[in-house]
Amino acid sequence: MALISLLVTALAAAAIGNPQEPSASTSAPTATAAPEDIFDAYDDSLYSGRYAEALALASKLPTNSGNRSGRALVLGMQGAALLGLNREEESAKLFAQADTLAPQEPFPTKLRFRIALLTKNFDVAADAIDRMIARYPDVARELQWRTFVFFLTNVSKSDIRRNEDRLIALARLGYGADADHGDQIAEMAVGALVKRGDDAGARELLPYIDQPRAAQTLLIQKRYAALWPSLEQQAGLHLKKMTASSVSNAERGYAAAPSDPIKLVQLVEAYRGAGRLDDAIALRAKLPATLSKADEKFGWAMNSIALALSEKGKIGEADQLFASLGDADHEGREWRLNMKMNRLESLVTAGRFERALPLLEQTQAVVQSAGNAHAQQMIRRLRYCTYHRLAMTDKASAILPDLLGKATDAPDATIDALLCANDIDKAEVVAKAALADEAFEVKFVRMFQPDMLVGQSPTVWSTQWPKLRARPSIAAAYEKLARDLPKQFLVKAP
Repeated sequence: MALISLLVTALAAAAIGNPQEPSASTSAPTATAAPEDIFDAYDDSLYSGRYAEALALASKLPTNSGNRSGRALVLGMQGAALLGLNREEESAKLFAQADTLAPQEPFPTKLRFRIALLTKNFDVAADAIDRMIARYPDVARELQWRTFVFFLTNVSKSDIRRNEDRLIALARLGYGADADHGDQIAEMAVGALVKRGDDAGARELLPYIDQPRAAQTLLIQKRYAALWPSLEQQAGLHLKKMTASSVSNAERGYAAAPSDPIKLVQLVEAYRGAGRLDDAIALRAKLPATLSKADEKFGWAMNSIALALSEKGKIGEADQLFASLGDADHEGREWRLNMKMNRLESLVTAGRFERALPLLEQTQAVVQSAGNAHAQQMIRRLRYCTYHRLAMTDKASAILPDLLGKATDAPDATIDALLCANDIDKAEVVAKAALADEAFEVKFVRMFQPDMLVGQSPTVWSTQWPKLRARPSIAAAYEKLARDLPKQFLVKAP
């Protein structure tokens, strides 16, 4: 690690000033301990929330007055600990000093971003990530996707221009170009540029999109009409150029790291996007023999393969695969809750209501305590649909007020629940109200396509979509926003 190598080679010279540090814990390394040991102890303290201890440990690291990078690293470590202690002004001062000493050294900025997220100082995190993008593009390009999503979810939404600039800059850097999230960033950046009237800038980012789902989503929204010729040429007939590219990238990535479950997920998703469901399902052989002890990454790989089984119509096999995860405690394992919800989704959407019912009752309590507002509305959709189809009218009626009252938490899920009950009138009301939210538009235009797009499968409520689309108010809104995807851009299974 760069930090350790710099500190190990530094001469034991005058220490950087210690900003009122408290005494370290009795278990902390001594001042004469090896830098590697001090760094490891600091890392453990910082990410365990023992910020005073981390501050004291950082002050023990030896530096050399001539080693500007080493001094900057220590300042950054102290600044991170101070931010954890809510001493923001002192922290900012040390990070500024680190930048003056070694402006070419990205570590202090990286550390500031990470500790700012950990302590929920999202404005500080925004400054750090923008600095990374501007000064250290190679570092920004390697940001972990889940970390970035956490930042994106929590950063202030009021500074729209700055948030869009960040996405555009990351897309231009090729962030995530070898993974699915690169398409998501590029798609969001294209949307921001088109909104600004910069079609030429948006067109330059199209090569970063090779996921069929993203391409189809752009090809049906009229706001992107100026980009359609370029994207259609890039995609090819039935998106064959695009699926070939995404599959090739995923196969190459998996071949280079076959033990990495994330690469397995990407390969499964590439096969699914290309309509190669049998190839996706065959990757089941790459899962651990005992899934009940699988970690989150392998859990998502299992999830992708189960979805491929569902799309193939093998609902029973998909359910068995989901069930193989077992019923481990949810605490600290939110991903297992997601797996349970996806299992229920597979059963309910396929009309396996009797099988779903006992699982729904078990999962409801967990979602109520652990799930966010969107998850809670999703589970209401599944419960309402199941109760209605099993003629459990009292239970369905009991859910309806909450379902309608929480419609804005997940309007598409609310609409699906109402359509499952053949309540077109209420579904129309929810859809019209939701169109005031631009984020709903994408779901709206995909929902009413006459043909299934990538990522869609027939469900117990999709058969009702045409009835809702036929309503004059919905038809007018659809005509304004979308076109039916030309059939030459539907993906065909090989």
